[in-house]
Amino acid sequence: MMTPVNYMYDLVQAGGPEPEQYATLNHTLGEFNLLERRGEFDRYGPDFKEDLMGKSLTFDTMQGFAYRKPHGHSGDFELIERICGDYQTSDQSLKKWDKFWNQQPFVQAFQNSQNYFKRTMQEVEHTAGNANILNVASGSSRSVANYLKASASNASFLCMDNNWKALDYARLLCREHIEQVQFQHGVVADLKTPDQYHLVWSEGLFDYLNDIVFKQTLEKLLTQTQKGGQLVIGNLSTANPSQNYMDFLKWHVNPRSEAHLYYLASCCGVKRSQMHVVKDPSGVNLFLHIVR
Repeated sequence: MMTPVNYMYDLVQAGGPEPEQYATLNHTLGEFNLLERRGEFDRYGPDFKEDLMGKSLTFDTMQGFAYRKPHGHSGDFELIERICGDYQTSDQSLKKWDKFWNQQPFVQAFQNSQNYFKRTMQEVEHTAGNANILNVASGSSRSVANYLKASASNASFLCMDNNWKALDYARLLCREHIEQVQFQHGVVADLKTPDQYHLVWSEGLFDYLNDIVFKQTLEKLLTQTQKGGQLVIGNLSTANPSQNYMDFLKWHVNPRSEAHLYYLASCCGVKRSQMHVVKDPSGVNLFLHIVR
């Protein structure tokens, strides 16, 4: 019987998986991860995975970019920008790996989030004139830039991120709407003004928080949400079909179920009648809505 290591080696030698091999590869990644967690590969040295995967784990591929983490974590602003732009490597010998990446449900979820932000903004602006929006861990602010480009909006935005490079890139994207968009470097704890925003939007932050920090951050963001306003939190679901692939790439997140999100919010004093969860069409992303 072929071992996970032999299977991965053969795929690398073939230049990557064919579509009919995707299901087997996803299963094999789960087996590989289990062996890695058990320490089965420790004797091969710290670079074993890189040696096994070769060029397919370099910056030339999407999976290599996620694995190498040039900005400190896998889901950084540049990776998300590549996802939104349907990036594919120009190296013909590696294209099969990027095709495998691009059909992943989590990639579809990140792309879908652009439309979901637009829909949420339309709902907010329908009920609140001159809406104030706080975008936490805003990354490239791609969703804000796209929304303002496509909409006759009077909303004002504060985009907050702890990465200076992400903020510089976001300023470039939003340069045509700079009168409506402000930027702040920092973390949630740096926020001072209470009850200011009609919408507090946070996608891509809570995935990386343990339950204790999740609750602390949620409590802080509730103080930034106007009475009658909304706090929307994105979190990857425990039903993520791409979890084995993300684990293989050491893209470590804290996925949660709908019930878990409700429980954590209730620990912060939020009533069940104040919240609901919306599932992304891909089934990967969950959005917790809290009306204050």
